[in-house]
Amino acid sequence: MMEITAEDIEKNIDFFFSEMGNPFASEPASEATLKKFRGKLPDRLLAFWRAHGFCGFKEGLFWITNPEDYEPALEAWFSDTPALQEDNYYVIARNAFGELYLWGTHTGARYELMSPSMGWLYNNQNMRDEHDIRNGKADWLLSVFLALCAPDQEDTDDQNGKPLFERAVRKLGSPAANEMFAFTPALALGGVKNLSSLSKVDIHIHLDLLSQMVERHMLDKRSLAKAAFGPKAEWPKGIE
Repeated sequence: MMEITAEDIEKNIDFFFSEMGNPFASEPASEATLKKFRGKLPDRLLAFWRAHGFCGFKEGLFWITNPEDYEPALEAWFSDTPALQEDNYYVIARNAFGELYLWGTHTGARYELMSPSMGWLYNNQNMRDEHDIRNGKADWLLSVFLALCAPDQEDTDDQNGKPLFERAVRKLGSPAANEMFAFTPALALGGVKNLSSLSKVDIHIHLDLLSQMVERHMLDKRSLAKAAFGPKAEWPKGIE
């Protein structure tokens, strides 16, 4: 097996910055917060916080979050799922459409709130992070997670397959650290996935309301394919 070096980790971090650009709207991480999450989250993430704070990228498309701010959302969406019984999870990042990325102390990036407007939670059951974290590779896994957060992955398409974020920014302005773009009404409640249905809302209030209004579905790769593309859809072979 290839040995992973500190240089490999930093190459992934550098790639993240090359894709996402410079951070903005940075809120410094306090020493108390750094101390609270030391040993619970990867050291490289805490080093990121120390250097850049909690911050946004690409006009608010992607955010590195303070997990303390998202504890209510984590509880609202995942409290009655197996996730919070399996591990201690924290929201470490999110995008402009309210997708939340969770990190488990022992299991890494297994769960996410994939689409709050649809009520979709995602469990990446095939991830092998737990084994790698036990073997001291949490910083590597964190760097891989960041490297995969490309702008086109964080955007969402309208019903015609056209990206929405830049058009939403032109219409509504960039979302701030406490804001997101939301479909109103929610897609699960009959809303339409187009620009005219988007509004800019307080992310904490909106996620709390959605957690009470939409039915939640815990999806894996196969059930996600069926939910997105129909009952006969299958996850592409060879993609893990």
